[in-house]
Parts: sequence; C-alpha cells; structure tokens
Amino acid sequence: MNNLKDFKKKIEELRKVLKPEISENIQKAISLISNENPFKLLMAFALKNFYNNLEIYSENLQNLEHTSQEQFVEYVQSIVMGLDTFSYDKNLTEEKYNKIFNLTKEVFDKIILYFQTESKELQKSKLKQKIRVESIRRYLFVRGDSIFEHHIELIKMLFQDHNPFFNKHFNLNIDQILEIFITIGLQIQENIQNNMIFFSKLKLYQTKISSILQIELKNFKLNSEKITKKYQEIIAEAEKDLEFEESFQKFSEMPFKISPNQKIPVEILELLSANMGENEDFVTFKKSPAFPTNNTIITQRPLIKHNEEYYCFTPRFLIENIRVILEKWIIDKDEHYYSKSFIKKRGKILEIYALELFKKILPRSEIYHDLFYEIVENGKTKRPQTDGLIIYDNNLFIIEAKSNLLPISARRGSIKSIDDSISEIIDNAYHQAKRTKKFIIESENPKFEYENGDEAITLYNTDKFENIFLINVTLEFLGPLSTQLNLIRSIDFIDGKEWLWSVFINDLKIISDLIESPSIFLLYLKRRLEINEYTQFFTSDEMDYFMYFLERGLYFKDDEILQADIVIPYKLTEKLNHYYDFVAGRITEAEKPTFNTSDEIKEIIKKIESLDKDACIHVSTLLISLSSKDHKVIIDRINEMITKTLDDNKDHDFSLVFNDIKTGITFFIWSKRNFKSNLKIEGYKNIKMYQAKAQEWIIIFIDVDRSGSYSINFKIFKQDWSSNPKMEKILKDLNLNKIE
Repeated sequence: MNNLKDFKKKIEELRKVLKPEISENIQKAISLISNENPFKLLMAFALKNFYNNLEIYSENLQNLEHTSQEQFVEYVQSIVMGLDTFSYDKNLTEEKYNKIFNLTKEVFDKIILYFQTESKELQKSKLKQKIRVESIRRYLFVRGDSIFEHHIELIKMLFQDHNPFFNKHFNLNIDQILEIFITIGLQIQENIQNNMIFFSKLKLYQTKISSILQIELKNFKLNSEKITKKYQEIIAEAEKDLEFEESFQKFSEMPFKISPNQKIPVEILELLSANMGENEDFVTFKKSPAFPTNNTIITQRPLIKHNEEYYCFTPRFLIENIRVILEKWIIDKDEHYYSKSFIKKRGKILEIYALELFKKILPRSEIYHDLFYEIVENGKTKRPQTDGLIIYDNNLFIIEAKSNLLPISARRGSIKSIDDSISEIIDNAYHQAKRTKKFIIESENPKFEYENGDEAITLYNTDKFENIFLINVTLEFLGPLSTQLNLIRSIDFIDGKEWLWSVFINDLKIISDLIESPSIFLLYLKRRLEINEYTQFFTSDEMDYFMYFLERGLYFKDDEILQADIVIPYKLTEKLNHYYDFVAGRITEAEKPTFNTSDEIKEIIKKIESLDKDACIHVSTLLISLSSKDHKVIIDRINEMITKTLDDNKDHDFSLVFNDIKTGITFFIWSKRNFKSNLKIEGYKNIKMYQAKAQEWIIIFIDVDRSGSYSINFKIFKQDWSSNPKMEKILKDLNLNKIE
C-alpha cells in the first residue's frame, strides 16, 4: 500500500512540473520562430520531416495512413499563422533549426506524458482516461485513415449529388474541385523532385571536378593545362546534359510556393488560405497557449497567403482534410442547405455504399435496404427503421450505418465529446440493431416493410440463423472508440451480451477487396468479435486486426496469447499499403495480402461455397476455421485417398473429431456412387457419432473422376447425444471405445 502511495505521489509531482516545462518550451520556440523568416523555417521543417526521402514521400502523399514527423510541420505552421511579426531578411542556420525542432519534439513527447499522468481515482475514469490518451496520441502522431484512391472515391460519392450547389456558388463541380486539390499537391511534389534532380546533378559534376585535383595531388603533380582541359570537358558535359539544364531552368528557391494557373484558380486558393496572425487564438489560448491540442485554422485553411502569393507546406494534410474543408464551404454559403439536404443525403449514401461492399464480400446474399417493422413498447405501437438486412445462408446481418462526424474535440481527447460520439455513433447503432434482432427472434414470422408500407420480406423459420451479426458502419474513422469495445462497455455503453462490429467504411472497402471468400470473411468477423473478450490486444486501427488475421489467424485462445500482458501489432499494415501503391502504379511490385492457409484448402472451401444448398457456408466456415495442422492432415489424407481410389476403384474414407465443438467430419472419397456405399456411410456415421459423443457430424463426399479432378458435396447430421444400449453393444462388438 505504501508503494502505491509513493508511486501516486511521484506521478503527482511529475505532473506538476510537466505543464510548466511544456509551456516554457513552447514560449522558447515561439520566441525563436518570431525571429526567423517563417517561409524558410517551414521549408526546412517540411524538407527534413517529410520530404527528406522523395521515394517515401511520393508514396506517403498518396497513402494517407502512415506515421511520420509531419505533425511537427503542422504545429510550426499553426504557430507561424498565429504570429504577425518575423525577421524576413534572416537566413535560417542549422543551429537555429535544431533548437526549434528539439523544442517542438520535446513538447510532443512531454504532452503525451502529461495527459497520461492525469489523476483518475475511479476505475471508470481510468478507463475513459485510457481512451482519451490513445485518442490524443493518434491525433498528435498518426496521419491519415484511408488509402488515397478510396479517400477520393468516398469524397466523390458524398459530394457529387451536390454539384448544382457547387456550380452555383463556386462555378465548379466536385471533380473539378478535387482536381484542384490534387494538382496543388502534385505541383509542390514536382517542384521538390526537380530541385532534388538539380542538386544531385550539381553534386555529380562538383564531385568530378573535385576528383581532378585529388588525382593530381595524389601524384604530386599540378599540371594547370591538364586540369583546365579536364575541367572544360566536365563543363561541356554538363552543358549537354538536358536533364541538368531543365532542372536548372525550373529550379525554385521556394518549392512550396503555388503558381496559380488554369488548373489552380486564385479564387480557390483564396478559400484555402489564411494570413499571418489569423491563428492568434491558437497561440494565445489562456488555458494552454500554443499547445498542439488547441484549435487551429490550418485544418480548414491549410495554405498560407503572403504578399499576394500562396504557399502549401503540407499537401497531404490538404488532401486528408478535403471533406472537412468542403463541408465548411457549404455551411458558410448556406447552413440550412447543409443541415436539411446535405446531412440527410450523406447518411443514405453511406448506407448504400456499405451494402454494396457487403454484396461484394457475400456475392450470393439477399440484401434489403431501409426497412421498417412494427413493435409495441410500453403499450404504444412504434415503427422502427433499420438501415439494412443481409441474409447469407444461415447468417443474418443487421446493418446500422452512422454518418455522424467525429468532432475534432473528441480526436483531441475531450471526455465529454468522446462520450457524446460513442453514444451517437456506436451505442445508438448497437441498441437499434439489438432491437431489430429482438424483433426477429421473438416474432413468429417477422415482417419488414419499405417506408411506403409495401412488404419487403417476411422471415420464416428464423431458427435456421446460426449467427445474427450486429454491424455498425461509420463514415468516420473512430480509432480506439471502435477497436476497443471492451473499454467502451466498461464505461456503460453497449450494455448487452452480444458484441457489434463497428467498422469505418474505407476499412470495409479494403476488406471487400482482399477477402478471398465469404467463409474467410465470416471467420474474420467471428474472431474479430471474440477479440472483444480479450484486453491483451491493443490497437486503434481495424486494419491491424485484419492484417493480423490474414497472417496469423487472429486466434486468441492459445496459452501464449492469454499469458501476454499486451499484444501490439507492429508494421503489419505496411504490406497493405505497398499493395495499394502497386495497384495504383506508384511502385513496381508488391504481393497481394491473402489469408495464410493452403491453396488446396481454399479450393475445397470455394467448391463447397458454390453448392446451392442450405448450410454450405456453415460447413465451409467450419473447415476454414481449423488449425493449419488440421488443414495439412486433411489435404495429405485426401490426396492419399484419391490416389488409392484411382488405383483400386474402391471407396476410401477418414474421419476427424473435434471434441471442443462436439463435431466430427468424415471425408468419403469415391469414384462411382452406389446404394451400398450410401448404406455404409449411414451406418458408419451413426457409429462414429455415438462413439465421439458428437452433436453434429458432417460427411463430405469427394467424387473423383479418372483424371484426378473432383467435385464435392456434403450432408449434415445433428442429434443430442444420449446413452444407447444398442450402440454400446455395436461398439463392444467392433472393439471400439467411446471417445471421451
């Protein structure tokens, strides 16, 4: 107990000094910044913290989901835009840059520690603090949430119906606006690439000239005529170097300055720009002057205007914030249109897109959109709505899409804003989906209608649904709010037995691209929901879960995982980013991420999925869920049995029993079906099912032709096990024991 008190005392003492230290560093940085040329300073920060590796930059401009030091550029720009006095005639020295950079980095490092040391006595408060700190960490250090192409595609979907509005107020449509945003970034990128080509060429020729003197000095000779001749040869070579000449002509002392042209109109640059001093509130906020978590205008106006010229030091930041910027433009022009038209359409677009992606994942599914049903609550008749129902074999998906925005205050860790966001986006979806599930389970033949009263579907025999999944698709990336639902439940949200899957729409897009079969998706979904029971796995990104699943199965019931205090996936999404860079043509090669199991098992799964019969997905999902060791046994034995059948033209079989799920599987390989074989199978199944005390037995028929290719079918048998004297005698006669 004394140790705990001592620890708390040390934490309190540390926190007391942290804020003054952070504030002191900020003020030192502001003092240094105000005595520099802000453009040269921002150029140095941009080049050193994001553009220092052009190949990485070229990928990161398109790949919005990455960790970099670009946050330092944004922070310094926020300070610069809050000041109005600078020394424009100064040249930035390496020493001054390092001082400002080190102060900035120390501010970011200490500010996370500052929030981590907030005192929270109650357990619920501690859990909220954990979510708060992770939200702040991501806000400060992680940039982006989508693949570039997916980001742009979603923006087009959200705004294309509002082209009349944009044409009226800006004389542009959404495609033209997006082209302007992207062209700004590409212009900056081209300027930097050109400068780098120029410097690399210049260095090449300087090295050649320098080597002349080094060779002469090494030989203790200084032949001026020879040196002059070689020097002139190098100069002549440089003059003929067209790439060097072109890069020289295009060289820009300020590559971040935007050149307005037909593709980049000044009118749009005006809307995107702010002047020095307009971000004064960021610097002077009384509670925490110039803290990185303060409100900043650069989110909505990321360009700088100075002396009628425009600058963009963070083009990726501009691209990332397109939706926020465009929605602000709509609000500024017509707030009523935004609230009554735009928001309503935004929700419907999200619902339709989500259902399209599920159709891609589950191609033979039945999908119903925007349904209503009648219930009685507290003696009153109500007509609730659900965004979507998806029926796929013995699986039912209840879809609730939420297009609510995640406020910047929630991203920065405001507890109240986080609570409100959880309630509006996740908890409401959970209770709506749970209400729909309750209606389905408790109604004899639940009937769903469209808004106009026309019947959409009536569900008969709802007992057939082995799984009813609650799905919450979000327009916003929610980070830890959706990936750490066990924490959310601990603070009195999603208060029920079942879990829901809360997924960002662009993450669902990636899953729809990469999932190879419905069975693999169902396995992911089941294991993803089970993960909520384990607090060891900590991430704020759904793609960490997904890539962990593809590579390692996301299986959390083995001792090694259970004994771990924390499991944090590391660099698993790099393969994902590289694949999409390859698809977009940004790099020359990359492997497509796939589920890590054998191609032979995947082939069997696809054959079973293609059967047009009930429970085929139950069988295929069960097979894909088995361990890699079981998969190897199955493939080896099937190949062995096929070889035997082709050799002797007889039936062969083998069985596996899985006691943990009280299920057995018999693989029956034959080349010609007959009545005796069917009788043999039935009798064999009864014996094995009783022996194993199994409640379910699956027989998978593999029908082989003379070429060695095969087709697949199956039968499922279910029964409650009970002792049977007749079966006991059969086991005894066959000298078999029950499997305990």
